[in-house]
Amino acid sequence: MQRLQLLEQAINESPEGFLVFNNDGELILFNKAAERIVGFAANVAPEKFCQLYGLKKADGAPLTWREDPSYRALQGQKVIDYEIQVKNPAVGEKWISVTANPLMCNGEQQGAITIFRDITEGKNRQRQVEELVREKTAESETARERAELYKLMAENISDYAICMLAADGTVLTWNEGGMRIVGYMPDEVIGKHFSLFYDQEARAKNHPQHELDTAIREGRYEEEGWRVRKDGSTYWANVVINAIKKPDGTLLGFSKVVRDLTEFKRLESEKAQTKAELERTNTTLAKTNAELEQAGKAKDIFLATMSHELRTPLNSILGFNDIMLLGYSGPLTETQVKQANYIKSSAAHLLSLINDILDLAKVESGKMELHPTPIEVTRMVSDVASELEAMAEHKSLYLHVNSNGPVPQALADERALRQIVTNLISNAIKFTDSGGIDVDCAAANGKVIVRVKDTGIGICEEDQSKLFQGFVQLARSDRKQEGTGLGLALSKRLAELMHGEITLSSQIGAGSCFTLSLPAEISD
Repeated sequence: MQRLQLLEQAINESPEGFLVFNNDGELILFNKAAERIVGFAANVAPEKFCQLYGLKKADGAPLTWREDPSYRALQGQKVIDYEIQVKNPAVGEKWISVTANPLMCNGEQQGAITIFRDITEGKNRQRQVEELVREKTAESETARERAELYKLMAENISDYAICMLAADGTVLTWNEGGMRIVGYMPDEVIGKHFSLFYDQEARAKNHPQHELDTAIREGRYEEEGWRVRKDGSTYWANVVINAIKKPDGTLLGFSKVVRDLTEFKRLESEKAQTKAELERTNTTLAKTNAELEQAGKAKDIFLATMSHELRTPLNSILGFNDIMLLGYSGPLTETQVKQANYIKSSAAHLLSLINDILDLAKVESGKMELHPTPIEVTRMVSDVASELEAMAEHKSLYLHVNSNGPVPQALADERALRQIVTNLISNAIKFTDSGGIDVDCAAANGKVIVRVKDTGIGICEEDQSKLFQGFVQLARSDRKQEGTGLGLALSKRLAELMHGEITLSSQIGAGSCFTLSLPAEISD
């Protein structure tokens, strides 16, 4: 378990974005780097990712889910260094390089893992270099003018090894980046063939000439591979060679741009090791999952039995009690009506307790199914307040709902949100003896905020952490209220399932304020 925790920590601290899907396409891992690179993490189905994050292919066309590397990996394909544009309000415009692979365990696919990195800076700089070379060489009439323009540009770039090659592959210019990356001084390479930068095996296969031939034929050659420094060490290089020709097609030479990606290659190797570790971990998890599944089945049987065996007779009691109160079984005396109302109140209280226990058990066991949809929070809060207005009036309390400016729709489960808002407002009414309750709806930092503030006696700091524990109610000297002690615990867990949270600020004698925050729906 410690190794698994260390592995999860390593993935979360990685500069690379990690996504892991199960075979059903459900997203089970979305690390911090992924959220930073694409702007945010959203609880939506994977097929909505492309539209949500504004994903586009390299040519600018919208990327569909079936073209997405993650989907292709789920179909058993391997996708390496697939370049995607990301355009959304959170990050503006970015380029990412995506690698996606099926996640295998014992020869069977268990899902897919997608790893991506931010290549925006390198992409922009490379594009600038290539565009400037293209523009200036197109304007120049002679090879001498091209070389001079190229030299002026390249002298200011140290992150790339940039050189001009003659038509036969002889080095004509050498910049500061070449000295830094490869180690040669200009007088050590100018006038020599560029095969100097390749190992003996590549030269034996005539690979340097193959690169030039491809650039002549197609106008451009690009690859990644090992290259040799002056001291004999190797580095992983991204190489781009462009053929430079006169308008009539006569070959003048080549521009060659090299970037050192050794660190990236090292990270790729570490990722491969991480993947192997994940596969080993999956074997252990498979056994654990089988045990958990067996325990889950037993719990499901218990919950089903409890639901039927307790809810059914209680509903019958409430039903028959209502029949008696309506007089269908004959008139009741005033005392009998009072006793029947006691029965109704007690049975409803017990049914509420059972419902809260069952809901909390479902949340704790992961069986609670929520279906987030765009919801107009202000309207829902107003509806709930209207339903609880009589409860407030009975205690001579005011209940006001306020909207601070336009409030966007929240991405939430309607039933769960209504349950949370009802719990927060009804609790405020229960524990406020004078004054009233203000409910504010607002928007801030991409969140929809609902604040329920009362004028009650407040809660001391040492007791505030206990409020969200199941079956806990704080002691009051004038104990008048009844409850299950589960309402706030259940509300907090439901909010977390919707990627939100509930916080509390309170001071003795100054009332309490519960704040619910939920993700706002992102408009196109």
